[in-house]
Amino acid sequence: DFDGNVAEINPAAARLLGWGGDVGGRTVSELVGRPLAEAGEPLGSELSRLADGESRLLTLQGRRRLRCLKLPYIDRGFSRSFILLDELTRELYESEKAAYEKLIRTMSHEINNTSASVISLLQSSLDAPVDAAGPGAPDWRESLTVAINRTNHMNAFLSRFADVIRLPAPHREACDVNEMLTEMARVLKPQTDARRIGWRWELAGDLPRVALDRAQMEQVLLNVAKNAMEAIGQDGEIVVRTVRDGARVVIEIEDSGGGISSAIGDQLFTPFFTSKPGGNGIGLTLVQEILKSHGFDGTLENAAPGRAVFRIGMGGGGE
Repeated sequence: DFDGNVAEINPAAARLLGWGGDVGGRTVSELVGRPLAEAGEPLGSELSRLADGESRLLTLQGRRRLRCLKLPYIDRGFSRSFILLDELTRELYESEKAAYEKLIRTMSHEINNTSASVISLLQSSLDAPVDAAGPGAPDWRESLTVAINRTNHMNAFLSRFADVIRLPAPHREACDVNEMLTEMARVLKPQTDARRIGWRWELAGDLPRVALDRAQMEQVLLNVAKNAMEAIGQDGEIVVRTVRDGARVVIEIEDSGGGISSAIGDQLFTPFFTSKPGGNGIGLTLVQEILKSHGFDGTLENAAPGRAVFRIGMGGGGE
């Protein structure tokens, strides 16, 4: 309206702002009349700063992409405005995926063809008879061995990228989510003990079993927990929480590793993006692909000052 308050809003836009009967019990009617800047963070404050005629692409929770357009109109002689929200998450995801799949396939084809020939020639040279007493023989053999090993390492590195696009369809079986989380922590406990990182558990006792591919979801949980551990470094805690939300099960893995800076928040789910020195971004990209293939939601955001939480929403499907 004339004062910058919400005059009308449809249910889909209200849900994006965190309002609606199924979101914390806050109804859409309660949102009408409130200042847009206070309607819901961070989207409300971003929308309130749009100028008439301005279009902007916004990122929510590191993953959801919204195109926001503010347009003016005349109402009974008075200038007013409305905002269109167009969710582009799926379109941009499919476009990004197609681009990096094509790139990885091209790289794999060219590098594998070249490296296979190089390794074959190096191995033949290494196996050839050599005067073991010659002055340069040890250095020559060592150099060839290093060259073979480095080429094999390069192939293994590229293979990890290719694994992302070769991900098989999930083989679903009813799974006890709490037990799966406990097993994940057991695998990482030697590493967290060495870093003096404690585990805190807040597991719901009435969870339905969830139909999922356990091997793939274990990869997701290990990647998320390892990221939490690396964010903490030394001396901190990882909180593992499960919640029942109707027929859905929600997993939260929260860490005390300092939270997510605004500089990287919008890029977290960009394919192969990483903020780690020497990192390659494969882990979070693989996590996104597995969750997408299951039809599960995944978000990463700040839970409190100095704390980040990865949240996974899973549909029921077990018994």
